[in-house]
Amino acid sequence: METLRKHRVMVEFIGFDEIWNKLHNLDSLQNICLAGSQICDIGGKGELSRIFPNLHTLSFEDNLLFDWNQVYLIGSELASLQELSLTNNILREPEDLRVGHHENIRVLFSEEVVPRSPINLFQSLQSLILIHTGSRWKTVFSVLPAFPHLESLVLCRNDLSDFENIVLEQDTLQSLKFLNLE
Repeated sequence: METLRKHRVMVEFIGFDEIWNKLHNLDSLQNICLAGSQICDIGGKGELSRIFPNLHTLSFEDNLLFDWNQVYLIGSELASLQELSLTNNILREPEDLRVGHHENIRVLFSEEVVPRSPINLFQSLQSLILIHTGSRWKTVFSVLPAFPHLESLVLCRNDLSDFENIVLEQDTLQSLKFLNLE
């Protein structure tokens, strides 16, 4: 590298090889933040599990996800996921899982159907962050059956004014230890 006075200076990047190896071994990644990456689709069936088989923490903040089927596909692909942040993705109203009519997950990218119910899908997920997702209580209680072991739920900056839709069923939120409604 040259300085302002045209002198050559040797620069050594410490830890570069370690970072390079991690980038080329995505299957060993446990935490990833894809904030602001303008992701609008999850991809085809099997893509996430092939690329990130051991993922524990996934941050999809400030992206362009728009449908709960995309979220359900994440759950069907990443069985060991423990924390998921969907902050600033405006998700449209989902089908109500409590009704029991939701038997499949639609892959929006290819119009494929994954023959798996979203109910109890996120078995390992302990923390769900839904800040500014356009959620109402109706939405929250519609999707909760997919998250049976939630310990932490963050619902800040949503439209939670529809109190008539708060319906706590017996097995809903049994593991919850932290709820943020700021």
